Amino acid sequence: MLRKLLLLTSLALALFGGVKILSYHRFDEPQHPSMNVSLKTLERHLQYLKTHGYTIVPLRRVVENIKKGEPLDPKWVVITIDDGYKSLLKALPIFEKYDATFTLFVYVQAVDEGYGDFLRWHDLRRLAKRYDIEFHSYAHPKLTKLSKKEVLQDTLKGLHIFYKNLAYYPRYYAYPYSLYNEEIKQTIRYFPFEAAFALNNKEADISCDPYAINRVMAADFAQFRKLFEK
Repeated sequence: MLRKLLLLTSLALALFGGVKILSYHRFDEPQHPSMNVSLKTLERHLQYLKTHGYTIVPLRRVVENIKKGEPLDPKWVVITIDDGYKSLLKALPIFEKYDATFTLFVYVQAVDEGYGDFLRWHDLRRLAKRYDIEFHSYAHPKLTKLSKKEVLQDTLKGLHIFYKNLAYYPRYYAYPYSLYNEEIKQTIRYFPFEAAFALNNKEADISCDPYAINRVMAADFAQFRKLFEK
């Protein structure tokens, strides 16, 4: 009886369990405390995942399962990084040490116009050989403050520059500031995006709208550990 109960519990977790899609921004930049994770903390995050039997999987694997309504393994974790700050380069050796793949959502205007603390296109071309580079809008606007026409214009301009520099169109869109509504979701679907992502500190599961998939902010180690001990 106990064995049957355990089996049913495991099956329920496999069918309805959620996956944590982590979101990072800056690394080792304490002058930006709200978005910063130190290199020491990042290593503790990845070591925790390894020690506790989690597998870091590509974002596309979770997206495919959500769109097909197929089970998500609660031992999967996805790493995403927003904006494209230069400090990512300092963190690369740690990601490589743990063989941790990630998806980088790029703020196109900041890269294209050479904002001081952002990566350059040559950095992104190098990263794209190993990691997934995706889209975070052109001008990083508050989409809910824009008209439908302005959302279309921002997205079209960003996609044109993205393709010009990376020679492919992105599949995924991360909403700037995690601001969106039904109209914005429908507008984004005019483009060939397969999914879009929010940052609302909830797990992703198969009930998620593919154009509003949940992510959680990765922060200090105590908060990080709580995410996995719920």
